[in-house]
Amino acid sequence: MPAGTSVYRALIRLYPNEFRVHYHDDLVVHFNDLVRRDGPVGAWRRTVVDLLITVPHYRLESVMNTHRTAATFVAIIVTLVVAAIGTVATGFVPLGLVAVVLAGALAFAERSRLARSMRPTAPTDRRRILLWASGLAACCAMSVIVGLIDLGGRDSWPTGRLIAYNAAFFTTGIAALACLAIAWCRPSIATS
Repeated sequence: MPAGTSVYRALIRLYPNEFRVHYHDDLVVHFNDLVRRDGPVGAWRRTVVDLLITVPHYRLESVMNTHRTAATFVAIIVTLVVAAIGTVATGFVPLGLVAVVLAGALAFAERSRLARSMRPTAPTDRRRILLWASGLAACCAMSVIVGLIDLGGRDSWPTGRLIAYNAAFFTTGIAALACLAIAWCRPSIATS
């Protein structure tokens, strides 16, 4: 094994995981061939230039793929809804309405991309959907527990807290049920 191969193997970790899985061995073989053909200094010159150009390219490509972009939109929408619940609960109703309108506008504008991203493509996605459903169900249960602890000995919550707890409970509960329904409709994992 030529000198510097272990360093180059470590530098391959800069690439996205999917790229590494497919091309790791080929990259190492190519680097070893370069070292044999051009010597260590020539091989490293070409390799450094290649890494400087291709690593950012593949990193950007992995970030911009449709599945991750849709996941980013979902995260932004959920953040806006949580911000709206928090602002309404603390008494800033107009700011909460602005956050809800922004979340709704983003969800409406990107509805086709969100729908495509939530449509599983393989039977193994069923496991991931069930994992999401269990996480959302746990959040739903936590909102009930936190709400009951917060209620303490009082007869009722202030209006803002009531809205926040109900929004958290119903949002996570409905989302968990939707995930369960999607998983139920997916084919079971094939055994071969």
